[in-house]
Amino acid sequence: MIMKYCLSRFPFALLLLLAAGPWAADAVAADDARTPRPQLQIINGSDQPVDIFWLDADGQRTPNGSLKPGQDTVIKTTLGHRFAVVGQRDGSEQVVISRLPVQGVRLDAAGRDGVPPFYSQSTSVNGFPIVASATVDPHALAEAKYLIEQMLALRPDVLKAMTDSGARLCIMAYNEFTTDLPEFARMGDRPHPDFPQLDGKDYWDARARGTGGSQTDPFCSVGEENLLGYPGDPYASESILIHEFAHSIHLRGLVNVDPTFDRRLQQTYRQAMQQGLWKGKYAGVNRFEYFAEGVQSWFDDNRENDHDHNHVNTRAELLEYDPGLAAICREVFGDTVLKYTKPATRLKDHLADYDPADAPTFRWPARLTRAKQAIRQHAQARDAQAGTHEDRKLAGWTVHVHKQLLAPDHRKATETALRLLNRQLDEIVREVPPPAVAELRKVPLWISPEYENVQPRAEYHPGAGWLKNNGRDPAMAKGVEFTNVRIFEAETRRMPNFALHELAHAYHDRVLPKGFGNPELKAAYERMKAGGLYERVERRNSNGETRIDRAYALTNPQEYFAEVSEAYFSTNDFFPYTRDELERHDPEVVKLLGELWGVQ
Repeated sequence: MIMKYCLSRFPFALLLLLAAGPWAADAVAADDARTPRPQLQIINGSDQPVDIFWLDADGQRTPNGSLKPGQDTVIKTTLGHRFAVVGQRDGSEQVVISRLPVQGVRLDAAGRDGVPPFYSQSTSVNGFPIVASATVDPHALAEAKYLIEQMLALRPDVLKAMTDSGARLCIMAYNEFTTDLPEFARMGDRPHPDFPQLDGKDYWDARARGTGGSQTDPFCSVGEENLLGYPGDPYASESILIHEFAHSIHLRGLVNVDPTFDRRLQQTYRQAMQQGLWKGKYAGVNRFEYFAEGVQSWFDDNRENDHDHNHVNTRAELLEYDPGLAAICREVFGDTVLKYTKPATRLKDHLADYDPADAPTFRWPARLTRAKQAIRQHAQARDAQAGTHEDRKLAGWTVHVHKQLLAPDHRKATETALRLLNRQLDEIVREVPPPAVAELRKVPLWISPEYENVQPRAEYHPGAGWLKNNGRDPAMAKGVEFTNVRIFEAETRRMPNFALHELAHAYHDRVLPKGFGNPELKAAYERMKAGGLYERVERRNSNGETRIDRAYALTNPQEYFAEVSEAYFSTNDFFPYTRDELERHDPEVVKLLGELWGVQ
């Protein structure tokens, strides 16, 4: 899932782009309150040299340079100015009038409306073109049309601006790759500067199954396998179109209809970074990815809790975690109703005759193995250098260990804690039903130093607000934080599986219907309280000593669920300690636990 920050090269056509400013992230004029002068980028993708002339009001020509095939130039200009581009070999001429802050015209005598002959299939959304080669399943074009219609249902002005700017969507067949498309073919002519050891074609074909375009690249692309949910889709848990098309909306549409948008987006992005939001995540890379990632969550379509993402993957979570970005999305899209799900879940209307059972399987070709490995290693090295945490994998969970705890004076205790945590997670995998384990493994675990004047503990963080208000990293929202490394061993003797307790909170919040407001658990809690079952029960400390106390399960429905889940799957530190005791002491909750956790 990337946005392409380089210029495409066009072997079969001439592309004329009127761009709002240089694309380089450190050069975009969003920080300047003034509107930047339009810049006309001319990319000669034809097979002949061309001469460029500025035409004054009287039609007099002033030479403005020449371009060989594959070369480009950027001319600062003014809206309404005219330029003539003349072929040196055949004298063919095209006059382009700058009408928009971002505008593109593709000239290709052999094409249809500037579309290369490579694309034999096409459809459109109110004039916005969607194109594909003959290899692509026609359902992919229909699905792309549907998604674009849903995304911009309330913004026909933005879609028209994108169309007028020369933008379009190009669909790659499952066995086509980025540089197979005419618009992107010349990207493979030279190595990427960060990967000089790789063939340029291999780099781009391995790096991108979708591109979003930019102010100097009007073309957005996406893979057929992702649109239709083919087996082997490397981005199976999200829609690449929604992400990449968001870039196009931003940089081909919104910059045309609202000259203040990019500047306001930059301000919102900076505020989020100052608050510590999206730390180490793809949304934190720059304002472009910040917006595109936010758009995905606005339409309930992001990945969650992996290397590039935190817990935010829905509109509701975005509103809670980053209200500024949510406000930007609401401004752009309004309260549109699209909640993305994969095609296999909605085989009707434009997908009524689509059969997923007949879908081919996407496979990376062997020639890209080296490139993919190099790209992955580069990212890992970058993250290791920049990050504050070292990532470990324990029993299928991602555990973020603060590097301070890996220093020599803390390492022994930290490694002991990790070994004991791994033992707890292994027990969860053995005892909890696999579908529930799959959900629990989505919860990131954080190993943190102790906080001043705060008792070391394990705790689930249901939202970013408390974390921000208490000076903690909001990236830990929807995750479990352990600050008890120093006492981990003693805590394990008292509570053999306190990881399960905290993960039960996550399951309650993230998985159960209505989250912490789950009505079944609330009713069970009130019944339990009224019955007085837990007012005076035995509890054990880390030395095995016991005393009579009021059960922690009485605190609220959340703690009730977590406590009885400990007894049900492991051993609790309050009576009832085990499932057998729980069945005798509180049989009604045992039945409910089986239903909620999916026990057969």
